Amino acid sequence: MRKHKLLLISSALLIVGIFMLSSYGVAATKTTDVAVSEYKPSELKRYSWGNETATLGNPFTSLLFRKAFAMSFDYDTFINNVTNGFAERMEGVIPNGMFGHHDQLIEKGLIPEYNPDAAKAIFQQVGWRGTITLGYNAGNEVRKQGCLLLKSAIESMDAGIRINVREMEWPDYLSAVRNRELPIFFLGWAPDYADPDNYAAPFLHGEYGIYAPRLNYNNPMLNELIENASKELNVTKREQMYHQIEEMAASDYPFIYGYQAHRFTVLRSWIHNYNESGSLNPMSSFANVEYLVKEANATNPGKFIVETIGEPDPIDPATNYESFGSGLNELVYETLVDYKGNSATELEGKLAVNWTVSDDGKQYNFTLRQGVTFSDNTPFNAYVMKYSLDRAIIMMDPFGPAWMIAQAIKGGPAYMSKAFTNGTTVADAIDYLNAGGIKVIDEYTLQINLEFPYTPFLYALAYRVGAAVSPKAVIWHRPSEYTTNTSDATYGMVPLDEWFPDLNQTSAWDKLGLDPNNASNLVSGVVPSSPADGPNKHTWMATHAVGTGPFVLGTFDPATEITFTKNTNWWGNFTTGSPDEIIIKKVNEVDTRIQDLKEGQADSVYVPTTHASEVQNDPNLQIFTGPTFTVMFFGMNMNNTLPAEFIQQEEVTVTTTTTTTAAEGTETTTTEGVPGFELSTLLAALALGTVILYETKQRRK
Repeated sequence: MRKHKLLLISSALLIVGIFMLSSYGVAATKTTDVAVSEYKPSELKRYSWGNETATLGNPFTSLLFRKAFAMSFDYDTFINNVTNGFAERMEGVIPNGMFGHHDQLIEKGLIPEYNPDAAKAIFQQVGWRGTITLGYNAGNEVRKQGCLLLKSAIESMDAGIRINVREMEWPDYLSAVRNRELPIFFLGWAPDYADPDNYAAPFLHGEYGIYAPRLNYNNPMLNELIENASKELNVTKREQMYHQIEEMAASDYPFIYGYQAHRFTVLRSWIHNYNESGSLNPMSSFANVEYLVKEANATNPGKFIVETIGEPDPIDPATNYESFGSGLNELVYETLVDYKGNSATELEGKLAVNWTVSDDGKQYNFTLRQGVTFSDNTPFNAYVMKYSLDRAIIMMDPFGPAWMIAQAIKGGPAYMSKAFTNGTTVADAIDYLNAGGIKVIDEYTLQINLEFPYTPFLYALAYRVGAAVSPKAVIWHRPSEYTTNTSDATYGMVPLDEWFPDLNQTSAWDKLGLDPNNASNLVSGVVPSSPADGPNKHTWMATHAVGTGPFVLGTFDPATEITFTKNTNWWGNFTTGSPDEIIIKKVNEVDTRIQDLKEGQADSVYVPTTHASEVQNDPNLQIFTGPTFTVMFFGMNMNNTLPAEFIQQEEVTVTTTTTTTAAEGTETTTTEGVPGFELSTLLAALALGTVILYETKQRRK
């Protein structure tokens, strides 16, 4: 079984709203003459996920309670009044316009409509009373209003449930979600690659997903179906499997399916070439500034100034997995292939000039671009590319994006399985390397071998986890405790010569741009995945960047300002008039951002759709709109226990008095206790169509 794991989060933050889409699509899927029949996982018999009664302290363990919450959100009011119509109803995890989307979940009643009366009846049946914290990230006005709308609806029912809407700074918010602490949270997702597997697996797979494990949601039958759908080559059968996935998941109510966002990007009118630059591609998190043109008479000529919200996670491409940091990495790092123009389906070579795929879909051979150097003058070649890809997989950050390339590469699934349980050792890393997943054929030919054909593999390589990093930068700036004398024994650093057993050490170091005469360079700088937080993190790479891309990272102060300058070593061609410097400022106050934009102190700012009217019809501004693959949702946490900081159950007792009259007098018996859940609650749920039985025949030998 392949293993993904915990990314978070590629679309939780819209940098200036730049998650663009000009053409819907999906990774190309081969068609074969396979007979299509309903897919049925084996040997499972179960009800929809979740107890019919809530575990004491967390009502979201109750399927009924989750359904009631989903019935409490006024979808139409939110879309019309909060997003100002720049959104559409989200129907399942796979977005509208993408292959595999199911457009009848609402019609079939699997996703409930807004129905406060029915929700109130369920809340009263469940009987839980108390205060629940609902979290969102600071500065996101749309999410704030969505949280307040849900709070208002539920508290107006007078069912004893109070909602504490809590604004949290981005790092704190991510930490609370990752640590399974928030009872319910409002987040978003845009694809890493345009394929339904990049929604089904992160949202719904209980073992290697992103959100499902964070919600304690694990439906084994659904897991199996997701895994098989990702490998299916028949188009019709694959689509049928994703429809079945959506129906099964919808009946479990792990999410409140909020809305599918529309693009709303605002720039000064003195910025040109935005559409032509490919900046509208839905798979990009930042504008292609190297191809933009800023008028010479504009304010701050030569600079592209952006104001947005939040802060990035560590920006090492091997570990970063959220949209802010991903956008920054797109400016510095490059991958073998990338999306062409504004298309979400068409790829073009970037660090690879061409490639071939074997007939069985399991071997990829890339011819690499020659004459490319990193901004630190390290030469780019197949040895560097292998080092970069293997580094991400060996590190295997549990919250990072390495799963998307390791899931199919030979040796990757077994290594990931160990990494996500007890961590991995040097021996495990060497076993992975010896499996022959990534091979150097010659200095400019790289081969990648898969364990099974995986349709969207090339598209996964386009995400920045597949970027080339400078080995010199990684090794020179490794933490000081990584030494040739102690690292192997104490910290488990993978020996550098294990990457290239066919080369002597001197040749290997030379290919990676290292000086073999300097003993401090003669290490890999890479340690295996570890359950501890220390050894598997490269602290310098978390705040620095050395790539082959068009820009070089300058100042990095996420709390205030991040800057970039042009990379004079870049192999590509800047458009004449493109900005020499990029300045990204953190400005959480929306009014300040809009004022700076109108006064010309910023070229582009994040404008939430709640403030759309303030920038529309301004002749000095240009606005780009249209559909995207970005979806926004509430996740409901099913962990049995949650921190008292975020949830408090009200202690309510039920008193039952029985009076018996006899000849001798009157006897009264009183019992007290916490309200429980009776069979009538389950029967009511069945009457509402809440609990759906999934059953397959057990196979007996």
